[in-house]
Amino acid sequence: MSKPKRLQPALPEQTYFLTTNTDQKRRVMPDHTHLILTPTGITVERVMQFIKGGFSFRVSSELGRKGEVWQRGFTDRRLRSGEYPAHEHYVHQNPVVAGICERAEDHPFSSANSRFVMDPPPAYLRG
Repeated sequence: MSKPKRLQPALPEQTYFLTTNTDQKRRVMPDHTHLILTPTGITVERVMQFIKGGFSFRVSSELGRKGEVWQRGFTDRRLRSGEYPAHEHYVHQNPVVAGICERAEDHPFSSANSRFVMDPPPAYLRG
């Protein structure tokens, strides 16, 4: 299966809403994860390679799990002016809707959890 060709961002530091599925739909969410990222000085493909590769390495070395963790590829959507708040809300509510937790803040891997300090969204995306 060949990888889809992606266009380079029209402007530097574009922000993307990304979704990737786990192999056999397990782990993380438990079957997928959503990210909102603004790659700086690196392509979105390379960012996903680092995230998925690093996570896979840790699963293998720390949990002893062999085999694939992630399905191939991912989907991306470039966010436009004013869209950030709705996508952030969607990401935060995903584990709540899935029944994993009652409040987004309770999910240990959510950016809604106070243990994470998030960068503010780019000014052009604030609603």
